[in-house]
Amino acid sequence: MKFAAYQGEYRQESNLDVSLRTFGDLYDFWFAQYKNTVRGSSYYVIKKGLDKNVYPYLKNKQLKSITLIDCQNLINKLLKTNPGNYVVLSTYTKKIL
Repeated sequence: MKFAAYQGEYRQESNLDVSLRTFGDLYDFWFAQYKNTVRGSSYYVIKKGLDKNVYPYLKNKQLKSITLIDCQNLINKLLKTNPGNYVVLSTYTKKIL
């Protein structure tokens, strides 16, 4: 099982709404919910950071096709482009996924 996961072959079925097919769909859905749970300033800061650094990288990816390697490549990219905030950005990306 670990070997298959490393190769990006392991998939866990989810109970997501079928309209949530891409990361972009899930992203929009998640932020609509998140907005109701935090102050406007917190929402704006997190959304701005993710809009700039994460959303362009994953937006068109089918949720079923996002692999461990895609996630590691995103972490590597964040470490290079935004080293001061990569922990926050990766944490919120994990929350969305």
